[in-house]
Amino acid sequence: MAGAEPYLFIAVSDPELTAEIKRAVGEGRLAAEVAPIPDPTLIRALVNSGRYDVLVIDAALALAEDRALLRVAETVDTAVVPIGDDPELLDACREMGAGEGLSPKGIDARALKLAARAARRLTQAEKRARGAEDRLARHIGFDDLTGLPNRALFTDRLQQAISYCQREQQSLAVMLLDINRFRDVNAGHGRPIGDRVLQEVGIRLRTKLRESDSIGRIGADRFAALLPTGATLHGALNAAGKLVESLRAPIVVGSSRLTPTMAVGISLYPAHGDSPQLLLDRATQALAEAKATRGGLVVYGGADGGPDIGPLALAGELRQAIAQGELFLSYQPKVQMATGKPAGVEALVRWRHPSRGLIMPDVFVPLAERTGSINPLTHHVLDLALGHIAELLRQGHDLHVSVNLSAVSLHDVDLPGRIGDLLRKWQVRPDHLVLELTETAIINDTARAVEVARRLKAMGMTIAIDDFGTGHTSFAYVRSLPVGEIKIDKSFVQSMGGSAEDKTIVRLVVEMAQTLGLKVVAEGVEDLATWDTLVDFGCTMAQGYYVSRPLDAEALAEWLAPPGWSPGGGPA
Repeated sequence: MAGAEPYLFIAVSDPELTAEIKRAVGEGRLAAEVAPIPDPTLIRALVNSGRYDVLVIDAALALAEDRALLRVAETVDTAVVPIGDDPELLDACREMGAGEGLSPKGIDARALKLAARAARRLTQAEKRARGAEDRLARHIGFDDLTGLPNRALFTDRLQQAISYCQREQQSLAVMLLDINRFRDVNAGHGRPIGDRVLQEVGIRLRTKLRESDSIGRIGADRFAALLPTGATLHGALNAAGKLVESLRAPIVVGSSRLTPTMAVGISLYPAHGDSPQLLLDRATQALAEAKATRGGLVVYGGADGGPDIGPLALAGELRQAIAQGELFLSYQPKVQMATGKPAGVEALVRWRHPSRGLIMPDVFVPLAERTGSINPLTHHVLDLALGHIAELLRQGHDLHVSVNLSAVSLHDVDLPGRIGDLLRKWQVRPDHLVLELTETAIINDTARAVEVARRLKAMGMTIAIDDFGTGHTSFAYVRSLPVGEIKIDKSFVQSMGGSAEDKTIVRLVVEMAQTLGLKVVAEGVEDLATWDTLVDFGCTMAQGYYVSRPLDAEALAEWLAPPGWSPGGGPA
């Protein structure tokens, strides 16, 4: 959206008007997309992507569904130009912050350009006004040192979140985070240094949470985080791991180089309480246990007050599991959509625990990230995957292997060297290895993490974004990163048959990726109809149960054997 002229999305329901506007766009060489889309839900999804400066739309559509489109546009600072002959509809749009309306009669490039510029100026002015109001509001309810919400404001937000969760039958998580031995920092380095440490800790914690989450400073060296809706124990542990990991890099203040550590206590609504005070008290109890046992993180254990240290105990067994060969890989094939031939496999790690049975990665990988075991785990998985792909290459199968890479691993400056050693060990070329990162990892990474990814690409490996579409990555952002492949999240792929919105989103993602020279993998392909649609879109590769379920090494060898898989043959 950079540049002097705004980037337009024009959505009108009348075919003749659509054709007229397309002619005007072409004659004026406007940066615009024109679509005859009468579905407000689809338009809302596209506007919410943040790709467009200005939305030019039928006034009636703008006001549909309780003016939802106008509200979404305001949220993402997209200007709106309504089109219509009805003065009352145009006035209603203006009351909601839209620009001056356009008449559908005699519309031309100049009129479109002037209306878009005026609407964008209006939106920018309103944004500046909101910024001034926000700056004034920050003097009340915020901590002067860090700029974070203070205890009173955090408690108020917690009460509002509880009320919402009660109505919607949702859950939430509260985390208390305490800097270990912070008094020693003030005593040994002085209070000004201690204040700078608190400011930096606040910045790092804030950048690791979602926009919907809240972080506050509620004590001298104590912070509180709120995950307001849909929080599970797994999600809370994952978020806590990111917060703890954010402090691994030293904080440099003048000549002082400090590496603070943090203890975390967690409570959940409704499991551990239904009021702000009770949830904070339970989180405080868990935090005290974490500091007393030096475990780093404790979840409140329930009505008996006992802490739940099960996840930490499991994390302690992970290194031993690596050494004893309890981890193994399954492989899910990927095929070229143009030919139906195998293109590669995704390596999926599993833990066969001697007493707990099969443990999936969404349980133990966050624990590994939080407890410092992620690097040896990553090395082990890469070693297994490269060893197996080397054997398949020797058998004549020209495949690549994809391995999921933790965001934490991206901060390891030694990672490229270690991967290089493994490639030489197994005599596998770098172009046979794809490293998959989630959107969250891409968005939240520091400059050092991005530099590590660029080094990996420079060695010849492909960097892929996994679960694309579930986060907030834009293609403009992707262009600045060393990405060669994106994987469309299965939630969009699987719902294409019943959702025109998701089908359009998938098509647009494929088209944009092709424009940027990126390969596209569709995840979750489960039937022939989905396969055929993706072929029509020009998608590069497919992965899912229609192609094959995850297979162990022996079953994969059988799947690759002649006559092999072919479209129309059904699930493997």
